[in-house]
Amino acid sequence: VFYGWLTDRSGALTQSASRITAADPDVLVAAYRKADGSPNVTSDFVAGKNRMKIYSYVASGWTRKNIASVASEIADAAGKSDGIFLDEVSSMKREDDLAYYSRIYDEAKKHNLGVVANPGMIGVHRRIMDVSDILCLEHQWEQADMIPWKNDYPPSRLMGISLVQSKNAAIKASTMAAGLGMGYHYSASFLTELDPWYERYIEKTRKLKAGALRSSFSWLHKTH
Repeated sequence: VFYGWLTDRSGALTQSASRITAADPDVLVAAYRKADGSPNVTSDFVAGKNRMKIYSYVASGWTRKNIASVASEIADAAGKSDGIFLDEVSSMKREDDLAYYSRIYDEAKKHNLGVVANPGMIGVHRRIMDVSDILCLEHQWEQADMIPWKNDYPPSRLMGISLVQSKNAAIKASTMAAGLGMGYHYSASFLTELDPWYERYIEKTRKLKAGALRSSFSWLHKTH
């Protein structure tokens, strides 16, 4: 999850962009365009990536955002994205909410995009899983076991985010998240810039994943 800029004012890739592509995380969540409307995810950036999947940020305003506007952002991002990170998602406790997000989900699928739904909380209705491929609990992932139906879904359907102050704390948080069945987890001091230890953190979590695949831990067998 990186809410900083991948390109500078001239359109050239930033140092952060180069560090991200070199580290090659499984997933990158990023803004598709910058605040001024210029591209953030560019052809140059996409060309430099390896296995990494790009999920472009799209806000839904807790159902208040016009569907046509959301659909336009999805179509705009489709050419250079593997999915959308749908933020400001409601708890999905109302039937009207389900209808709203079903339309967004269908729109994303028209473009062959994956959908991460981010309500950022554990107090969500099970129907949210019908309109998303991955549920992001953001910082409430530590309470994931309080969701009564959580274990009905594989780890590849769950994501968490942590704000920490050191590499060791980042690794500890990701290890704990894995134990709770979070197939995706990211730790950072800030989400708008990369930590000095970003590369070491990514490499350590990659080694943890490889070790888990050789162990009896099942939480990573179904992750991407």
